[in-house]
Amino acid sequence: MTPPNEEHLTWLLNQMDTMLNAKYRAGDKEHGGSLLDIPVNQLLEEAIYENLDQLTYLLTAQKKLNELIKKYDPNRGSNLGAGGFPKQVVAEPGPAAL
Repeated sequence: MTPPNEEHLTWLLNQMDTMLNAKYRAGDKEHGGSLLDIPVNQLLEEAIYENLDQLTYLLTAQKKLNELIKKYDPNRGSNLGAGGFPKQVVAEPGPAAL
């Protein structure tokens, strides 16, 4: 890898380590017990809800960024519709493979 990529990877790993350590400890303090004792079906359900939260945050951030692009760079924002959403959705996902 190039030196800039090595530096970026090191930064990412440090960020993840710091954030995961703090998040895990806060969750342990808030919920008590052991994460390892939670049944698999409950872990999966919680993970699905967490991903829905993540999708909500990502789509909202994208919308806000697109609104700024449309406002400050009208030529670049010409493919954005009302409210900062792209005029056309790229593609809908197909059925998930099980």
